[in-house]
Amino acid sequence: MKTRDLRKIHLIPNCFARSARAVTLAVLICLPLTAITGELDSSRQSAIEAITKQFMEAGAYPSAVVLIDQGGETIYARALGMADLENDMAANMETAYAIGSITKSFTGLAINLLAYRGKIDLEAPLNKYLPEYSGPGASIKVRRLLDHTNGIPNYTGQIPGVREKLSRTAWSREEMVDFFEQQPLLFEPGAKFSYTNSGYYLLGLIVEAVSGMTYYEFLQQNVFDPLDMTRTYIGDDSELITNRARGYAEGKLGFVNAPPWSYMIPFSAGSLVSTAGDLVKYRRGVFHSADFPAELRNMLLATSALNGGEPNIYAQSGLIESNLEGHRKISHGGDIWGYAANHSFYPDEDITIIILTNNQADAPVPSSLEQKIARVVFGLPQPEISDLTVNEDDLARYAGNYYLHPYLFGMKRMGFIGQEGKLYIRFGGTDVEGPMIPMLAQGDGIFRAIFDDEWVFEFILDENGDKAGNLKSWYRDGTFLATRED
Repeated sequence: MKTRDLRKIHLIPNCFARSARAVTLAVLICLPLTAITGELDSSRQSAIEAITKQFMEAGAYPSAVVLIDQGGETIYARALGMADLENDMAANMETAYAIGSITKSFTGLAINLLAYRGKIDLEAPLNKYLPEYSGPGASIKVRRLLDHTNGIPNYTGQIPGVREKLSRTAWSREEMVDFFEQQPLLFEPGAKFSYTNSGYYLLGLIVEAVSGMTYYEFLQQNVFDPLDMTRTYIGDDSELITNRARGYAEGKLGFVNAPPWSYMIPFSAGSLVSTAGDLVKYRRGVFHSADFPAELRNMLLATSALNGGEPNIYAQSGLIESNLEGHRKISHGGDIWGYAANHSFYPDEDITIIILTNNQADAPVPSSLEQKIARVVFGLPQPEISDLTVNEDDLARYAGNYYLHPYLFGMKRMGFIGQEGKLYIRFGGTDVEGPMIPMLAQGDGIFRAIFDDEWVFEFILDENGDKAGNLKSWYRDGTFLATRED
């Protein structure tokens, strides 16, 4: 096992544990710009495999499973690398992986199913269903839990000292809620978007309180069984799961086993384990199966604007609705200790793309791989990645601190520093400790992250053109806005 660059850059706790490495995945593959109709041809298959191998090397992923389905038929399936390094077990299409925050879409479906059946009012306060919950968020509407506009701090990243306690320990539901229940809200509910596992933990408890079943029993009866999902599990390490991938992180000399975690720590925010095949059944099934009527599907994709009128792309199903170069997309990623995954559904083409890996979410992330794969599927060109030198005047226009608003992305502030023709990013601001990470200049105020070239930044100059007043960032199918501090 070769030694790797271990400089870690703690970025956005979008799901559970994640970090990034200063490495770029740039793939330029020329394919005919024709739409896909049926099984992928050999050139597309070769292109996807090459992209996946480069992704694995760039992010140090021991294995990656990619499954592409169109209309219920597999048009591409490939498992690469090792699911279990210690036992020399190769990954295959039946290997089960922890899927992290993809679990949230199951939770969103469960809540909306109960609402469709008249068991839950999405406009009702949280404490209607959890009367024992007494924290500042007790009166928050249920739908504010679904779309991350509730203001409850994220217990995996926004409450000092909590994250360090989570691995290697089993916690009860009550003990987990105690971590965040009495914490002050980060903002008035509905004022901002801030991704929080805490809200989805509470939603799982609501499912249990209303249904009279455990969260997992409810999913088994109402989702797994109807969709014939026979390889999806609760994620309990004590459970025997055939052909389960082992999760990894990077140590000083190579891969090490990722920290173990109890399934009740992520619970309804991120505990499920599944296979690529089951996730295709799930994603297509929800939008095509007779078990899920059209009215329910409309509920799943409903969004609520923020208090200021700003749109929120995060739907009340635990899914993100976005657009990839003209192709409507419904997606969500999932990172948790030792694993990273992504699933995307293109409803107009009825194409589902599943990616499963077993590393602790090193950059580039699976959602970025998915975008490159989708371009191959749709016959779209890959972006040409430049690394231009920036003149000092332009560096001065872009440099400074920018506050994220109203969509918080695990942090409030990003700092940019210009030096010797390069722009550097420092997460948290220019005045905090941490590495300066070089950006890849594309020209006209557009930059890409060197550690993940699908993360794009665009600086928007003020009316005088003297300096950038605002910043747009595109990452993980979301658009995030930031304003210059001064």
